[in-house]
Amino acid sequence: MTASEVSKQDYLNLLEKHGKELIVVDPVAKAAEIQALFLEVVKLVATPSPFNKQTFSKLLIHAAGQFLASDPQAVELFSQPIQRRVFLDEVYEELGVMASPN
Repeated sequence: MTASEVSKQDYLNLLEKHGKELIVVDPVAKAAEIQALFLEVVKLVATPSPFNKQTFSKLLIHAAGQFLASDPQAVELFSQPIQRRVFLDEVYEELGVMASPN
């Protein structure tokens, strides 16, 4: 996939792959699963693309880039399961996706 090909479907595919319930469950209880989803989503958010630029806030894209660049503050922040979950919530909220616990 090239940067210009990033689409909403890419994010939906990740959510489907990892399980929609991950964005509505206790982030500590499912820390490993949420981390796996987070790592894939953060890479996608940081990918320069017209879709990402139009869809996500500059702050969200910047945070993803900082994490991938191993910025100490970003790494520390996202070492906490609740912060990874908050990031995922923001991504899927900005995409207009609401997950159902069922």
